[in-house]
Amino acid sequence: MKGYSKYYLIASVLVLLTIVLTLNLLNRSEQKVIEYYPSGGIKAELTTVDGRQHGTATQYYESGKLKIKANYENGLLSGPYTIYFESGAVNQVSYFFRGRRVNTSRLYDDDGSLLVERFYDSLGRETNYIRYKNGAQDNDPLTKQVMIFSRTDTVALGDFFEAIVRLGNRKARTISVVIGDVSNPQKLALGPKLPMEDSITSILRIKANQLGLQSVQGIVFELNGDTLSAFPFRKSFFVR
Repeated sequence: MKGYSKYYLIASVLVLLTIVLTLNLLNRSEQKVIEYYPSGGIKAELTTVDGRQHGTATQYYESGKLKIKANYENGLLSGPYTIYFESGAVNQVSYFFRGRRVNTSRLYDDDGSLLVERFYDSLGRETNYIRYKNGAQDNDPLTKQVMIFSRTDTVALGDFFEAIVRLGNRKARTISVVIGDVSNPQKLALGPKLPMEDSITSILRIKANQLGLQSVQGIVFELNGDTLSAFPFRKSFFVR
């Protein structure tokens, strides 16, 4: 009898939970929203649940061709986000999670050729990018930029400001970073290098020894064959 009582108790709880969930779903206010161009064509279609976007959302060119297709969960972008050229070719594909762009985002030309890949971490921060030209990585120095990531830009007096340093669109397998006067790259290149977290990431650690706004400057060096390229940077942080 005890076994049967336990079985019926579990079954009753499950039925109760099913009823509650069903009532919650029935009480949700779902609304289909359609926007129109002055010409009468559909401009956008979306669905709201309890006043927040939820589900598939689409936007259209005035010609009627699909422009954007996205997905929302409880008001936040979630899943693939695709932008189209009016010709129907894909312009950009990104991925979102709880409103943050994550994983990889790709930008295409109207002929389908890949132009840029951007990489994001789980917090939505861009961690690297690659630019392409004629189907291969574009190694023009003008396409590269120093990328600095810090947990906070405000530190207490006596603490350390910490960040990691990378070079976007790098082609070399490794980079080196030196802190100092950027007006003489050749001399600075001979100075001590920052420690590396991995082959593409340097660790910046500066002690906050005075109150107020401070800044640190340096150069990221990239060696491709016999060519040494220098990319200066400056990073500011506040000491309280």
